[in-house]
Amino acid sequence: MFGNTVLLAAGYIDLDGTLAIQMILFLVLFLVLRPLIFDPYLKAVEARRDGLQGSREEADEMDARAERSLADYERKMRDARREANEVREGLRTQGQNEFEDILGEAREEISEKLVAERAKIEAERESSLVQLKERSESLAKVLVARVLPVLLALVFFPVDAFAAGGGEFPWASWVTSIVNLIIYIGIIVYFAGPKIQEHFASRRENLLQDLNAAKDLRLRAEAKLEEVSQRLEKLEEERKSIMDDYHEQGMREKERLVAEAQRQVEKMRADAEMVIKQEVRRAVQSIEQEAIDLALGLAENMVKEKVDDKVQTELVDGYLNDIKSLDKAA
Repeated sequence: MFGNTVLLAAGYIDLDGTLAIQMILFLVLFLVLRPLIFDPYLKAVEARRDGLQGSREEADEMDARAERSLADYERKMRDARREANEVREGLRTQGQNEFEDILGEAREEISEKLVAERAKIEAERESSLVQLKERSESLAKVLVARVLPVLLALVFFPVDAFAAGGGEFPWASWVTSIVNLIIYIGIIVYFAGPKIQEHFASRRENLLQDLNAAKDLRLRAEAKLEEVSQRLEKLEEERKSIMDDYHEQGMREKERLVAEAQRQVEKMRADAEMVIKQEVRRAVQSIEQEAIDLALGLAENMVKEKVDDKVQTELVDGYLNDIKSLDKAA
């Protein structure tokens, strides 16, 4: 069948004119198939590639927008927290200032009150001493007469070639060439078809995977952008909530400081009252002691003036006898 086309007699290949015919047929076939199959296929592949790349770029852009929006959101939230913290600290400072003012005023008030009360106590003490001195003589006489003995006892991740031959235009060669071409194409399809199909199937699968990946990437970017957009829409609400929360914290701290100041003021006042009472009590005790000392001194002088040694001896002996009598009766 192939004797007019290719001779394999002495170990060499004889080529005739059918080679050109086959080449022309291949060229015609290529020119016919190119606009019908190849170009549309390549365009479709290119379009898909461009679409895939576009989807990825769009997803990347959306992701970048989401990141920028998120960064802007976080910056604004930091600003809001800083502003709210300044408000809270301002209120706390106000409370601290009021705390110091209240305590300062209370200290001044209590100090003035203590000074006044001490002055009053001292004045009353001096007045009492003056009156005491005026009555000392009569008090001394009472001590001498009634309590002198008791006061004496106090204690702290292919190409082929074909050959043909001929001279003038041979119609039989044309038919043979066409048949050969069909056979060649059949051989190619038989042996290479599965691989080609496998190649395109694999390519299609990879393309679908890439498309799905790009779709997933886009969906994730859209979801992320939507989430950030929603958070930005609620930014003012969250900012207001933070401001209100920090303001409330500041007010609670301020009120706590003021209440603590009031509590300390009440304690200071109670302590001052206690100090005043103690000082009054000490003053009274001092006056009483001075009265006793003064009366005793005067009484001693009077005794020395009016009672001689014999009378003093008799008084002491009588007092001792009274004590002995009381012991025996007990």
